Amino acid sequence: MSFWAATLHEKPTTIGEDECDIVITQACIQNSGALSAGTVVSLLAMSEGSSWVTLARFRTTESESTPLRIVVAAGSELTLKVTGKGAVDIAGYQILPEDDEVESEGVSMDSESADEEEVSPPPGKRKLEAHPEATAGKAAKADASSQPNQAAKQVKPAAPNPTAQQPKTPPVKAGASAEVGGADFIASPKFTGSRAGFVFKKGAKGVGYYRDTPPSPAKGVAAAAAQPKKQSADGWAKETLAQREWKAGPGGLRFRDLT
Repeated sequence: MSFWAATLHEKPTTIGEDECDIVITQACIQNSGALSAGTVVSLLAMSEGSSWVTLARFRTTESESTPLRIVVAAGSELTLKVTGKGAVDIAGYQILPEDDEVESEGVSMDSESADEEEVSPPPGKRKLEAHPEATAGKAAKADASSQPNQAAKQVKPAAPNPTAQQPKTPPVKAGASAEVGGADFIASPKFTGSRAGFVFKKGAKGVGYYRDTPPSPAKGVAAAAAQPKKQSADGWAKETLAQREWKAGPGGLRFRDLT
């Protein structure tokens, strides 16, 4: 999985890869400070055989960014464009193919080369092969002399003690059992590296690795159109205007919430 980003303008831009999926997760107005307050910019998309669909509508100083969940499958294309004065930056990631086949081929080649190597016998074995008659005679004498001792040492095994404490089974870590059992969540307080098929985030079960559930068969614009419709931009702006006003912080610092 690798980071991916692009900048969109009024001229339509076509995106798509032959060997990997592209997942778009974020969109925002580029250089919104250079635009006048209240400027409206819209992001539109169109797949092959369909018409233009509005994915997001932005307004400077009010709603300048939004999360997205658009998947452009490998081998397919999606055309995007912007309407209004301004450009839009989109970002996400690419899902690259796994290298399991390459690694398995390397392991099999190493095992074959190891089998072809001739293993030389230890010095003791070469000595026995050099004197087979003497070795056989010594082995027969050793067996004959050890038989009485072995018979004398035979002792009836003791009966098992039912009250004996059984060894405790060591506990299994939650992360390991979840990963082996195929669960959809692996608890982890911090990011410890990429895991195939999982995404690190904070969700309903806490912070950790969540299984990256593939989207429905309707991908691209069809998947975006299937999402529930949001309320109008004007209604949304009225409800969140107070939340996004400039606020005073420590040391005279001013800030506002754009999430």
